[in-house]
Amino acid sequence: MSESHSPDTPSRRSRDVRLLATTNPGLEFVARDEVRDLVGVDAERRYRGAIAFDADASAVPRLNRRARSLHRVLAVLRDRTVPDVGLDDTYDLTRSAGVEEWVAPEQSIAVRPTRHGEHAFTSPEVGERVGQAVVDACRAAGERPTVDLDDPDVVFRAFVRDEDVLLAVDTTGERSLHRRPYRVREHDAPLRPTIAWSMVALAGFEAGDTLLDPTCGSATVPTEAALDVLDRPPSPGRSYDFERLPPFADVTPPDPGGRDRLPPGTAVEGREVDADRVADARANVAAADLEDVVSVRRADATRAAIGADRVVTNLPFGHRTDGDLVGLYRDLSRRIDESDASTVVALTVRPELLDLSVDRTVDVRIGRLEATVVVVER
Repeated sequence: MSESHSPDTPSRRSRDVRLLATTNPGLEFVARDEVRDLVGVDAERRYRGAIAFDADASAVPRLNRRARSLHRVLAVLRDRTVPDVGLDDTYDLTRSAGVEEWVAPEQSIAVRPTRHGEHAFTSPEVGERVGQAVVDACRAAGERPTVDLDDPDVVFRAFVRDEDVLLAVDTTGERSLHRRPYRVREHDAPLRPTIAWSMVALAGFEAGDTLLDPTCGSATVPTEAALDVLDRPPSPGRSYDFERLPPFADVTPPDPGGRDRLPPGTAVEGREVDADRVADARANVAAADLEDVVSVRRADATRAAIGADRVVTNLPFGHRTDGDLVGLYRDLSRRIDESDASTVVALTVRPELLDLSVDRTVDVRIGRLEATVVVVER
């Protein structure tokens, strides 16, 4: 007997879909808030780094095009708990999931499997069995899809986590939503844009505020803040897999371009002490078409006055960068204390070095690194 975590398979007969959106582990609550703001539905944490929710099919293009905290948006076909799950279970669940509804004639397919836990099979074996089930279901419906692992038209994602089996269609595409097109230059320790935007959101930055990143690196925080307050899409001009999926053929809304100028009283600034990084930051700002919006200047964070309502920054970790972290954190804390900044949000692996009264901490995972988002309300 299997336990269901989802409604019936979404299809062309229904406008409602079960969605799973991936995000940064530890920041799922930010993603839930953004989903509510964008499409008006409540999401739940499905597992670490993923939230699940039901929405109208029109949510798929909107989330892919406008969400700033999400990495992928997946349309869930099956979500079951199967005791002693085996490869035959993955085949049977896929075979009965209505996968043929998601593949148009002459389209190619691929399966991307992920497995966590102790099982008598491997991830590639999951991919093979699920792929065979997709092909068999399509052939039974009179279609003959080809398998293309390099450049498929439709990507199915199969997750086996302990006894949970989840099958979904990737509506985003092979390139994650966090891969912004403005990232033309990066340094040794780049900040993921979805984390940067989540920090901006935690700072409460909005029209009429001033925001400063005193150690801006490649300008990810200022760029994400400016794109948001201007209501511009984070990745203009890119394509998405939902655009070629049959169930979403008639639910693609126009993509508004946002504003050209910041609202009155709003300012966004990034600073860097290293001249090469200033050049990199300005190149990324230019690639985002924000030269007249985001100010990037050379300045020492330990000496320059803050002069902003919100301070949002990714502090040097010390893992890939050199220098005196103790002195940097101490002196930056002093500059913040001397300022009128109302909110400080900082990402660090050494929160104990900040000489600030911390109101909230959020543990986040960045690859294999455990870090902390520190929130200070003043």
